[in-house]
Amino acid sequence: MAPDEAPGPRAWTEYLHDQRWFAGKGRPVVSVDLWDRIEAERAPVPWGYRLIEVGYSSGLPERYALGLPAQGGSGSERSPIEAAQTPARVRALLDAIAEGRTLAGMHGTLTCALDEGGRPLTAGDVEDAAIVPVTQEQSNRSTRVGDRWMLKEYRQLQPGPNPDRELPRALIRAGFDRVPRPVGGAVYRRRGVGAIDLISVTEFVPNRGDAWTVWGHWLREAEPHRVDAVLGREAEAIGRLTGSLHRALARISEAAFAAEAPTGSDLERRRERWQERNDLAGHRLSEARPRLPAGLADRIARIDGWPQRLLPLARILAETARSGVRPMRIHGDYHLGQLLRAEDGYFVLDFEGEPAHTIAERRSVDWAAKDVAGMIRSIDYRLRAGPSGSAATPGLLSPSDRALRDRIIARFLRAYEHEIGRGPDGIQPEGAAATAALVRYYSIEKLCYELLYELDHRPAWLGIPLAALEEILEQPVVG
Repeated sequence: MAPDEAPGPRAWTEYLHDQRWFAGKGRPVVSVDLWDRIEAERAPVPWGYRLIEVGYSSGLPERYALGLPAQGGSGSERSPIEAAQTPARVRALLDAIAEGRTLAGMHGTLTCALDEGGRPLTAGDVEDAAIVPVTQEQSNRSTRVGDRWMLKEYRQLQPGPNPDRELPRALIRAGFDRVPRPVGGAVYRRRGVGAIDLISVTEFVPNRGDAWTVWGHWLREAEPHRVDAVLGREAEAIGRLTGSLHRALARISEAAFAAEAPTGSDLERRRERWQERNDLAGHRLSEARPRLPAGLADRIARIDGWPQRLLPLARILAETARSGVRPMRIHGDYHLGQLLRAEDGYFVLDFEGEPAHTIAERRSVDWAAKDVAGMIRSIDYRLRAGPSGSAATPGLLSPSDRALRDRIIARFLRAYEHEIGRGPDGIQPEGAAATAALVRYYSIEKLCYELLYELDHRPAWLGIPLAALEEILEQPVVG
């Protein structure tokens, strides 16, 4: 069951279920098989990947990339499941990209290359202490290389161009420069399987931290009477950035292909997936009640059956399609954690889209309102989490905090709407009511993702999305 020299089946299953990036939580694992093994044997420091295929009792298998331990073993000296991210390993990997090396695996090859126009990739003189793995929750393995580069190694293996590499290149060509500049990467190829992006390197953007962290600092440090002004100003900056991003993405979509409105069958599939996620979140919440604190369990019981109450909201999809709102490429997983706060404003990161979706789904067109809803949900989440971001409270907002939240979101929306007003028509629906309904639809989609995520990864945070759901259910449902 377990790949090559790795620990046994139980160790593999336990390891995978402990990882933030493992998408198969909640599904019984029945097999973990070696899909390929790639090793740079002639490098000064051996490095490579163990590509595994995880099988489940139902549904399709998934494939993941793990850093190959430097040495194998047997018996009591078996190797760890994944190599530690050492400075020597990072330098060897970057050297392979700079030199354009190709590594042969058992079944495929890993081709390393610099992007066209990228500046030389050198890291030999970067001190060990400046090569630092990113320790916050990540769906991939990221490493900062001094003040020069950010290295990202993608975990889940899916054929097709990864939007995280594809869209920043296209945005820069379209004149949008608020993204880290791509430098190079590596692509895995195997007969019968589409090319898979495995590594990405971008230029490092000097920054104060991501917006989630920086907003937490302001919530802690700003004088109470200043929080409204400070976060309102930042929300406006994010609104302008988001509008500028969507204007560029609209130009990219027009240049790449004629983005046609979804057909009736497309809309039905989207509505079905939306309702399936709602139903799944409702079922999982009810299922979790016996093991949750009494306060949370009681709150869940009081809203039992909530997915059916929200069904009429899906009507906005057909109305939006008929109104001529243009579908386009979007960020797809847009929130405060995807923005870096530099001295001169924000930069947008991580264009992969939601990890639970396939590459094909993440590369498909959608409506810009999905990104808008994602940022609104994130602002709400940041304020409900409190200054420390520890989710020590049940996520409930006082009337004054709710009013603060509403003012900050309103400033974000006004700045966004002003910015997209300078761009192509049709990025958002005509009229405030239609726009609000579409944003609400996508907000619920995001909210269900949050509920499922917290159930699986951070049960102590469940009160935050639950409180947001309770607030939504206080409002009348308008079809």
